[in-house]
Formats: sequence, C-alpha cells, structure tokens
Amino acid sequence: MTTPVQSEPEADTAPVPGADRAAAIADALAKAALYTRVSRIAAIERDTRIASAAAWAADVLAVQVLIWERAPAEDEQAQRRYLAVATAVGAAVCGDADTTETARDAREVVVTARRRLLSVFDAQAAALVAERLGDLEHLAELPPSPGRVLPHPAESLKWRCQDTAPEDLVGELRTAADDCRLIAEALLVAGYRRDAARQACLGDLADIEAYLVEASLAAGDTDLLLADVRRAAVVLLLSEAADRPSDVAAARAGVWAAARAALPPAEVERLAPRLGRSEPVAGELG
Repeated sequence: MTTPVQSEPEADTAPVPGADRAAAIADALAKAALYTRVSRIAAIERDTRIASAAAWAADVLAVQVLIWERAPAEDEQAQRRYLAVATAVGAAVCGDADTTETARDAREVVVTARRRLLSVFDAQAAALVAERLGDLEHLAELPPSPGRVLPHPAESLKWRCQDTAPEDLVGELRTAADDCRLIAEALLVAGYRRDAARQACLGDLADIEAYLVEASLAAGDTDLLLADVRRAAVVLLLSEAADRPSDVAAARAGVWAAARAALPPAEVERLAPRLGRSEPVAGELG
C-alpha cells in the first residue's frame, strides 16, 4: 500500500482565526472518527486497500487537530513555522518507500507510515502526536497488500478505470449526474416522488465521485486511493441514514450533509455549485 497524497495542506490545514478554532477542531475530530469507522468496516469486509488508507487518513487528521490546538491563531512567524511542519508532514505522507514487500500484515504498513510521520517532529512533539493515534489491531489479520483483486469491484473508482482513463471517467460521471437529474425531474412531474428523490441522490453522488477523481489526480494520486477512501466515507454516511427521503430536496440535503462530514470545508465549497448549493460554506463546519 502506498499512502494517499494529502493535497494542498497549506489551504486545508492552515491556522484559522481564534473565533473559528474550536469549530475547526471539532470538525477535524469528527472526520478522524469517521475515517476510523471506515477503516474498521473495511477491515471486516477484508478490504485491505480501504482499511489501511482510511486508518492513515484518521492519523493525518489527528495531527492536523494537534497542530491547530497548539499553533497561535494570528502570528506571521508562527504561521511560517506551521507551514514548514505542514510541508514536512506532506513529505512524510508522500514518501516513496513501499513497505508492502516486507510487511507481514496491513497493520505493519500503517505503523511504518506512522514512523515516517513522527520522524518530522522533535521527540516531545512526536510523543504528543503518538498519543493521539488510534489502535490498529483491526488491521492485524489483513494482508499487507490487496493484490490484484479489488473487493467490491463495481463500486471502486479504481476498478472503474480499468478500461478507461481517469480523466474520461470524470466526464462519464458528470454525464451520469446530469442524466440522473433529468430523470429525477421527469419522475417528479409524473408523481413518483420517492423514485425522483433516489435519482437526485444518485446524481449528486456521481458529481461527488467525479470531483474526488479530479482531486486525486491533481494530488498525484493516480491509483485513486484517496478518492476511493473518501467515497467510502460518503457512502457509509448515506447508508446509515435512518429513512430514505421521499422528497428531492431532502435527498439532496442528505448527500450534502455526507459530503460536508467527509471532506474538508475548502473542498466542500468547490463542490457546492454542482450540488445545487450556492450559499457560502467555508464557515459551515457543523
């Protein structure tokens, strides 16, 4: 397993004003808990690829929270120090070393990635970071690499790119999103509200998938690991919804809420127009 690339760490994790600090920390903590759940569920399903990468995503979020807690909100020198740490963490995330050849299980792969991450901090800071990192026992029985067969092939964005380029998949997903919305409109006119709500939901999910592929490619993640991990988080939240909305607006609101829960606020803002949301979202962290 190669660890996912963290795109634009400066934009997504830079110090925020004091008034917004508590909300930003709460949002990152919630996301860390979400990706920990994604990792555990993927481990139960024997999906090494997603289980390992989601555990790593939770680790990166834990580091983000710690830095936010300790970095001054407004100080030019402190911000320069912060960006230096963010760059070093990014280098650790993007390390070239492939540990799957020597690791005995998936846990060892993530442990090795953690060692690389902790090495960018001094001893005291590394100890603080280590205290925030979650348990990895659920990865102990998984092989270090998923091999050539991907679990749930019909759902994996990587699998869908087996016969097409990722850039072409983005176009296909955008077309599918538009088609779903046209079908939703026709169903709504015909009085099939529940079916219309389902099609609207599928349309928004296709747009999210297209964005996730684009974001992975922009970050150099040609394996689409980051895209598939983040898609898994969105799908998990949608699957946990108590009721299936029979109203188009409610259905789209549910997808919007899942996207906000799984993705950084800056990325949610980029997605907003495609998901029919025109209001400012940068400050919406709840």
